[in-house]
Amino acid sequence: MRIIKNINIINHNDSFFGEIHINENIIEKVVKISDTINASADYLLPAFVDGHTHGGYGLNFNDLDKVTQEEINEYKNQLFKEGVTNVAFTTITAPIENIYKLAEWYGKNYNDIFIAWHIEGPFISTMKKGAHEEKYINFASSEIISNIINFSQNKKIIITSALEEGNNFDSLINFASDNFYISLGHSNATFKDVIKYYKNGVNRVTHLYNAMSAHNHREPGIVNAVFALNGIYAELIADGHHIDNNVILETIKILGFNRIMVVSDSLSVKGLNDGDYYYDGFNITKKGKMCYLQDSNTIAGSAFKYIDIIKHVKNISKCSLSDLVKISSYNFYKSIGLSNVYGSIAKNYIADLVIVDKNLNIKETIKNGISVYKEL
Repeated sequence: MRIIKNINIINHNDSFFGEIHINENIIEKVVKISDTINASADYLLPAFVDGHTHGGYGLNFNDLDKVTQEEINEYKNQLFKEGVTNVAFTTITAPIENIYKLAEWYGKNYNDIFIAWHIEGPFISTMKKGAHEEKYINFASSEIISNIINFSQNKKIIITSALEEGNNFDSLINFASDNFYISLGHSNATFKDVIKYYKNGVNRVTHLYNAMSAHNHREPGIVNAVFALNGIYAELIADGHHIDNNVILETIKILGFNRIMVVSDSLSVKGLNDGDYYYDGFNITKKGKMCYLQDSNTIAGSAFKYIDIIKHVKNISKCSLSDLVKISSYNFYKSIGLSNVYGSIAKNYIADLVIVDKNLNIKETIKNGISVYKEL
């Protein structure tokens, strides 16, 4: 039993001063001492979740079927320093045979940080391919999707697709379930297309604005539809580079905090030195916290740590900590049917928590009730 006392407890819908009791990996009791936040105390938040990340600290999620558990453990230890306890490990376009191998690995292996598998490609549009190898872009089929699900042993999957291409919509929509979620992305779909997908249960988009049909007053696209349809969740790479700060603020104003899921889109080179690297078919250059296709200004991905993006959103939006919980934890878990066990500090919830100071500096990260990182 561990008791965390004299702490400001922050949820998506409430904040107060109190204490919590943790028994093994579960929050057993939450005690409210005062409705008033104590400015001299630290803050306890649900730990962060990154719903779109390709790896970091040298670990490439497209190679998970080839790496050792020691390499995964080292990645986890670095991730905990960011206040993140779960990720949707995200893979990019690859040959179908490679996707099957990853599915088999996912099905057979348990790693407590991989809350879901996000398959970003190969069922995308060549017109909006971004940093994906065009030669491996493919159309979905019922057979391929069935194999992926079966090899993964029906674990949670998010799949990004351009549903307007080929048979992608028909091949994917019949598999939608509590463990299989379709996200519209790398797509040139029209406003009318999105209405159709939404009516059939598609309620999320991959990295809003990036690699999708833009906001347009004559030929409205995905962005217009996200603004118009109140039930769509939107990933947002809110680092100030993928998306301008003014657009981040405009998006918050339009969507509010209940539909945004902040993601990093970080690559395996996050945490590594600046320089040139080879990443899944592309030569890329890491410059600071951004990655570019070599010898160009084309963004290939991010090297941002998740906590730095969260701090950035807080700094530019001046949002409440409760709103920060929504976009860094609660909304994602709600979008994949796990908000009854993750994303809140409440009785019987899993004790994935982060303690921060008033400036959002990480003081301690708790995973399954165990302290996995503590500031020295």
